[in-house]
Amino acid sequence: MRAWLLLIAYVVALVVASASAGQVSQAMRPRWLQAIVYRQFTPAGSWAVRKAYCIVGRESQWHARAISPTGDYGLFQWNYATWHRVLDWSRILDPVYNTWAAWHISRHGTDWSPWAGGRYPC
Repeated sequence: MRAWLLLIAYVVALVVASASAGQVSQAMRPRWLQAIVYRQFTPAGSWAVRKAYCIVGRESQWHARAISPTGDYGLFQWNYATWHRVLDWSRILDPVYNTWAAWHISRHGTDWSPWAGGRYPC
């Protein structure tokens, strides 16, 4: 009986851990970065702000200067091969510019297709 309860507890813990894998809790979001994203996406409404928060958490785990092994940069993880001719690459790691670029590429918070997919949906 005891082994059965331990197995159930283990499975529950595993399900909870996998459901939240890659997600960053609100406590782990730097407030100054949260404020940048909030200010930029607020005109599109609270849904757009929540979507942007989710994408930043998934893409960069709220690390403003994140650079992935696949050539993705900044909060919103802009891919160099795809976006270097569209965006000012000298400013891509500036969180204000990176967020401004996301605002424009997302058509002011209405088109999130550049961030479709990923480890977990937003």
